[in-house]
Amino acid sequence: MDGKSTSTKVESGVAKATDATAMFVVQLGAFSDPAKARQQQQSLASKGTKVYTETLKTDKGEITRVRAGPFASREEAEVAREKLKKLGLDGVVTDK
Repeated sequence: MDGKSTSTKVESGVAKATDATAMFVVQLGAFSDPAKARQQQQSLASKGTKVYTETLKTDKGEITRVRAGPFASREEAEVAREKLKKLGLDGVVTDK
């Protein structure tokens, strides 16, 4: 990571994992506008979802990813993805 990542951790009722063992996340969005990423992050945090952002440099400029997690297993991440889907958010489970 580049040191620009921010983290908001809110208890969500889904399985919790320590960063050392967590291997999976649910990616919910990737934004070229960091303000839009923060808006989605804050919205999710207010609904009790453990989310964080991660800024990456690409050939087309910086993007900010919004991710839920981390989770110790793909199964835990899938459970979280289903809960997020009920909130109207379509995410993708991926390796951390």
